[in-house]
Amino acid sequence: MAENEDLEQQEIQEELTLKKSPNDFLKAVIGQHVKVRLNSQIEYRGVLAVIDGYMNIALEETEEYVEGQLKNKFGDCFIRGNNGPLTGSHLFEGVSMERSKSALKRDVLEQKNEIGPKLVIIMVGLPARGKSCGLDVCKKLCRYLSWLGFNTVVFNVGNKRRVMGSDFEASAENTVLGLGLSEELPKLTITSENDQQLPMRTSSPSQIGGTQHDANFFDPKNDSAKKWREMLATETLEELIYWLNHGGKVGILDATNSTIERRKVLCERVAKEKQMRIIFIESICTEGPILEENIEMKLSGPDYKKMERNAAIADFKARIAMYEKVYQTLGEEEEAMDVSYIKIINIGKKVITHNIHGYIQSQCVFYLMQLNIKKRTIWITRHGESYYNLDQRIGGDPPLTDNGKKYGVALGKFLKNYYVERKSEKKCQKNKQIMEGKLARTYSSPQMTDDNFGTSGNEELINVWTSTLRRTIETVESFDEQHFAVVNIKFLNEIYAGIFENLTYNQVKERDPVEFKARADNKLNYRYPGAGGESYVDVIERLRPLIIELERMECDTIICTHNVVMRTLVVYFLGLELKEMPNLNVPLHTVYKIEPTPYGANLTKYFYDVDADNFTVIQ
Repeated sequence: MAENEDLEQQEIQEELTLKKSPNDFLKAVIGQHVKVRLNSQIEYRGVLAVIDGYMNIALEETEEYVEGQLKNKFGDCFIRGNNGPLTGSHLFEGVSMERSKSALKRDVLEQKNEIGPKLVIIMVGLPARGKSCGLDVCKKLCRYLSWLGFNTVVFNVGNKRRVMGSDFEASAENTVLGLGLSEELPKLTITSENDQQLPMRTSSPSQIGGTQHDANFFDPKNDSAKKWREMLATETLEELIYWLNHGGKVGILDATNSTIERRKVLCERVAKEKQMRIIFIESICTEGPILEENIEMKLSGPDYKKMERNAAIADFKARIAMYEKVYQTLGEEEEAMDVSYIKIINIGKKVITHNIHGYIQSQCVFYLMQLNIKKRTIWITRHGESYYNLDQRIGGDPPLTDNGKKYGVALGKFLKNYYVERKSEKKCQKNKQIMEGKLARTYSSPQMTDDNFGTSGNEELINVWTSTLRRTIETVESFDEQHFAVVNIKFLNEIYAGIFENLTYNQVKERDPVEFKARADNKLNYRYPGAGGESYVDVIERLRPLIIELERMECDTIICTHNVVMRTLVVYFLGLELKEMPNLNVPLHTVYKIEPTPYGANLTKYFYDVDADNFTVIQ
């Protein structure tokens, strides 16, 4: 009798095992050796590290088989699914049902920052050449890589010098720029054999004004100051390495690093760390007007903000002369050490690269080739109010309401008036300069057309970009064709919500509370289920070519898009953290005027009052 009861319990257990849900199955196979067979019959065998409900799979110790024959071996392998929900376990063969406790599922951004080597970017160049003023390679690169999802921070040696040696007001900027992690860094202090103080100015305050360290501090023959400069650089590098070893992905060392000797020391130190690579980025500028403009920008910096203008210019030019005495450009010595480098000459007119490896380094090269310092304005707005906005429905392709159409008409008039007035002001200013002999009279030449998307090739027309969805196209349909050139770009479409398209979030919560909670818990990385469903991270990836285009362009652009896309663009231009993106408030009937600057971007918001039928500036 007892034997029959045991058999009955065994049958029940087997039945429960067979009825495992897909989620139960996924939990069981993590960490096991599996086979993943594609529709093409190519088969991948390895240890299952990550799998989600949409068949996105990461394998370790991977082997590729074609028709049963071993073709390739990989370390890590990522296989993107078809975004369809997992319906069963039949894709896997020979799977043990014991789960490895060491293999834990991680989100996309965590994987992006953990897979592959860390990167140390070391800036090279004389002062006022665009490393951290003018073009400001450091901040732009930090902003771009951070926006792509890589934990990136700038470590500035000059800021450390000012903080360590200051008997004036400390710099407004922290030593660490980027994602605000300075409080997590170790508290390092500089010491010397005889406990020296950091050498200060060699002239009296009345002679120099407000600078903490005059040009003589940077004299290569000033042995005491040279020792301190080297110690400051070493400590800053140690902070960078510590940060990379505690969650960072890319660290940027912002300093002149102008000698082969200094760069060799940096390479030797980084080489002691496991899984860290170096790339040098040198900014060279030989054009006089750009140099003068960069020097002007330096006058408002922390070293010279309290100095009399002429004294500040003289001291800064003397500092540059001190660096020029020992400056050595990147070249054969670095190539002999087999390190990677990028040389940017005259703000991208010429770019030289050497030994570029990996995704991040390649992204750095492509991004830096597009940069320019032309003054321009980028307008970003959501479409006018649609019927789905009234119902709070997701996605779809609804038409505009009457208020939405009214916004479109008002927006077209507002922007037309803005550019007509500005053109008139420019013409008056130019005529005045010609009359005063300050500007030679010129004759117009044919405008060269641009062979890339989104640009009209006619300097008389302002570029207007919309998505390919009805509500953005209707918003700009009343724009005057004599002033604006409209282009529809699919990159600008709203995030695709997969099987939840056209639903309200209340309906999503009722139909699938598990997915509703998953989205609420991690909006940044959550991918909507169903074919083509997207996450915020996916939107960033599809907007990457558009960001490159905006950085390359020298003309104004008006962008009419959607909620998620506008959040993504605003986060990039304002240098906000990715975690702010999913909840950033970008209301309807508001247009953002963004003016890129060497140090970031200026933002002005204009709100449209439907009742008053006009735009007002809001804070």
